[in-house]
Amino acid sequence: ACCGGKVLGFDLITGLQVFSVNLGATFLNGITHDNSGNLFVTDFSAKKIYRIKIATQTFNLFAQNLTQSPNGIIYDAPSNSLVFVSWGSSAKIKRCSLLDSTVTTLLTTSYTNIDGIARKANGDFYISTWGTNSVYKYNNDFTTTPTLIVSGLSSPADIYYNDLTDTLAIPNSGNNTLIVLATNTQTSCSIQDSIPFFVIQDPRTIAKLQ
Repeated sequence: ACCGGKVLGFDLITGLQVFSVNLGATFLNGITHDNSGNLFVTDFSAKKIYRIKIATQTFNLFAQNLTQSPNGIIYDAPSNSLVFVSWGSSAKIKRCSLLDSTVTTLLTTSYTNIDGIARKANGDFYISTWGTNSVYKYNNDFTTTPTLIVSGLSSPADIYYNDLTDTLAIPNSGNNTLIVLATNTQTSCSIQDSIPFFVIQDPRTIAKLQ
């Protein structure tokens, strides 16, 4: 979990903190991992990306001098790269090679303030943007016209696609709610604690679970 300038880790069974790395960063935001024991974290304010080796809890600066503030980030195994989204107007979607840290622009969008990015197993990407308070879907190389998935959100933050249940989780930072978009109508969801929680079978219909 990103926490200011640190990355913290917690045991999933006990909830105890078992990991802490102080990067001395300004504002850590997006986080992802590869299949080789590394975490990658975006520093929103400093426009940098860090790499953390989980086993040794050591880190290094992986990419810097980015033109826009990096936000959400995800590991893309087929291309052996990181794909991340940016803040600001005409927000860019970029790729960072894991071989040499080279950063290239995949797409300059018409959106303002892209926050989150998620990847489906079939290669499709989802992004969330505060500019239109919506989530859009792109194909695997961002060459097709995006599909609007859901609108009417409230500052949608970092998103996550669960391939096991075919659901897209969308936290609304503007009103402290969590929406789960079910792309498979057979999907069921359960609620724990008292988190405001919504399920969408059809983007036009939102059923609030009590």
